[in-house]
Formats: sequence, structure tokens, C-alpha cells
Amino acid sequence: MTNNLGETIRRLRKLHDITQETLADAIGVTIPAVSKWERGECLPDVTLIVPIAAYFGITTDELLGVSEEVKRAKIQKWYDDSLPLIWRQTKEIAQARFDGLLALMDEYPNDFELMQNYIVSAVLDPEFHDDYNQTEKSRKKNFKKIEECCRTILDKCTDAEKRQTAIDGLAELYASDGRLEEGEKFLKENVPFDLLNERLVWLYESVDHPDTPDKYRNYLYYQMRNLVQKINFYLDWVKPIEKKRELYRRTIAMYEAFCGDDPGTLCFYTAHQYYHECVDCTCAGLLDEAMEAAEKCLRDIHRYDRLPKECPFTTGIIEGYTHTISEPAMEAADMTETEYMLDLFKQDWAAPLREREDFPALLERYRNLR
Repeated sequence: MTNNLGETIRRLRKLHDITQETLADAIGVTIPAVSKWERGECLPDVTLIVPIAAYFGITTDELLGVSEEVKRAKIQKWYDDSLPLIWRQTKEIAQARFDGLLALMDEYPNDFELMQNYIVSAVLDPEFHDDYNQTEKSRKKNFKKIEECCRTILDKCTDAEKRQTAIDGLAELYASDGRLEEGEKFLKENVPFDLLNERLVWLYESVDHPDTPDKYRNYLYYQMRNLVQKINFYLDWVKPIEKKRELYRRTIAMYEAFCGDDPGTLCFYTAHQYYHECVDCTCAGLLDEAMEAAEKCLRDIHRYDRLPKECPFTTGIIEGYTHTISEPAMEAADMTETEYMLDLFKQDWAAPLREREDFPALLERYRNLR
């Protein structure tokens, strides 16, 4: 053991952002013992070398001073040698690449980067290169080692990308083993809410399961809702009113193509597009055009309010999706979406419209249609 062992332990502890207390608890020593090692006052007992190395995910050679640069160079050579071969993959080339990875893992069994590569590569085991169902078969064959790599990364690695690979890998491993609900549960417990829907879709894509089309359809609906928000944000930056109106028409046509012939929540989105067009036309002094947009806005939002609480789509890309129409805040205020929209027309921007004879009559008509 070298006199730099204490410095190495301290560097690794700082790199992994853990305290002396955490390290001491993990390997079964006292906090003062760790402190003395790091100050160079003494060295760990030889029986602690393996546990310390395993805790930090490195080999004992690395802990004792074998150059990190040597290991990185070997891993980089594996990348460099195999990268040009990926696009002309044969079973022999795939096998050589996979064997090279396994050899590196034997030499550096605690390296997180190699584990991450194995989690990805093992599900494409060259043994099943020409087999249509190679992924599922490979997962079953390599189940134990894939699970071990995933668990090790999740227990000891702080790198976000490697942890996400392990989370996805473990969920897919369970799903391919017939434990789909366990895979779903694992994702829900470990993935942030804003990424969960996407990860769940990837999970269903990775296994042969009858729920895959339904999950994809639901995901597409979720993505359409996100796209609506992004389009509206973009339109705020478009200045020529003629260009804006053209984009409003194209956006509504996109919604209709996506949702088919069903009204569904399509009415909600088109109503809001017509509302924004009404605002823009009013501000540009195009009051006749603004009045036309206001009528379409109120027509569609009133249709939306009349839909049943459970609204299934029977046509379009999202055929089969059932949208639950429920807005707790609206229900608590005993307010419909139509009434909410009517309140928006009371704002200052609508003053020029309110001076027309036909506009107040339009508002009153829909106010009485509750």
C-alpha cells in the first residue's frame, strides 16, 4: 500500500459527494479512523481494501495507486476499435466487440462505465444476432449479470446518466421476465414525473406486450397536448397578423387531422386558438375578423362543456383513447369553461369589440346557454 492511499480515499469520497460518516458506516469503521487515513496518520487494515474499493466502484489496484489513465486508455481503445464496425455489423464483429467488453469487465469489475455499456450491449447478445426475438432471449440468458450491474450502479454510482440507464435496464429486465407491473412500479418510484410517461412508453416498446399500442396512443395524445402549448408560445412571437392567422388555420387543421371526426377535447384546443386569434385581430383593428373568431371560440368551448365526463375517441390517430373531462378548480368554483372564456372577454383588450352591437349580444347568448 502506498502513502497516497489516504489521499486517494479522500479524493474518491469528495468525488462521490459523501461524508466521512457515510463511508465509515458503509465499511464498518469509526469516523476518526477514516479521518486518520485521509490525514496520512495511518493506513486501513488490509482486510478493508476490498470493501473500500467495492464501495467506490473501483478495483483494488486503482485504490492502491494503479494509474487511472491506464484504465481509461484501455476503455477508450475498446470504443475506438469497435465504433467503425457498428455500421457494418456481422455476428462475428458483434461477438468480438462483446468479448472485448467482457474482458475489460473482468479486468475492471467495478467500473460503472463498463457496467453501463454491458447493460445496453447484453440485450443484443451476438449469440442471437440473426434471431428476430434476440432481445428477449438475451435478457433471459444474461438476466443475473444485467440485474447485478443495474443494482450496483443504483447503489453506488452518482452519475445521473448511468443511473438512468440502470433504471431503464432494470425495468425492462423485469418486464421481459413477465413482471410488467413490477417494471412499471420500479419506473414510477425512480423516474421524475415529467419524464415518467416517456419512460413508460419506452418500457412497453422494449417488450412484446399486448398493451403496447394503447400505451403508445396515450403517449401520442400527451405529446399533442405539449405541442399545443409550444405552438401557442411560438405564435406569440409572430408579428404580421396575416401570418398569424394563416398559422392559426394550419394549427387547427393539424388538430383535426390528429383527432379525426370526434369532437373530444379537440373543441377545447380549437376554442383557445380562436380566442387567441380574436385577441390578435382586435389589437390589429380587424374587428370583423375578431368577431368571427369570437363566435367560433364560444361555439367550440360550449361544445366542450356539453361533452360527457368520459369522452372516448373513435377516429383519428388516438382512436380508443378516453379522456376524462374534469377540472377540479372549475368544479370547485361551480364554473364551466364557457363561463371562464366569457370572463376573458371582459378584459381591456376586448373594449373595441364591446362597442359593437353584435358582440355583447353574442356574449349574452352563450351566457344564457349554461
